[in-house]
Amino acid sequence: MGWGANLPEGIKEEDCVCTWGARAIYTLCYKPGATTYRRGKRVQKSGKTVVDIDILPDRQNCSNEFSSELIEWLNVDAGFSRFKKLAEAAQLPTSSRESIELRDGKFGIRGTPNGSYGYMYIKAWQLKGEVPDVQG
Repeated sequence: MGWGANLPEGIKEEDCVCTWGARAIYTLCYKPGATTYRRGKRVQKSGKTVVDIDILPDRQNCSNEFSSELIEWLNVDAGFSRFKKLAEAAQLPTSSRESIELRDGKFGIRGTPNGSYGYMYIKAWQLKGEVPDVQG
């Protein structure tokens, strides 16, 4: 089990080559827009809320056998970057119990604040063999 969210419904640990889980620090930060002047009038551009997900080295683990393919998908093939973009678009409050999920062939990543007011519980996986037909 370890750190992180649960696997999506329909996927079991034994279906996976490897799973990686983490309890990350999750924050929503408001970044104000720039102030400019047009024709002598002050114009305030709208700001935006930025999502920050910080993974701590002592709050993560792998189950089953270590998979360099899963780690490569997360880091090199931008699986984690795409997940962060989904989190930015969803802007889940830190009190939310909803989850966000990205699936890419035999790889996937899922996260939820789980009502923690400051953490994002994350689970990534690499499936064995065929990809099951499950929706998440």
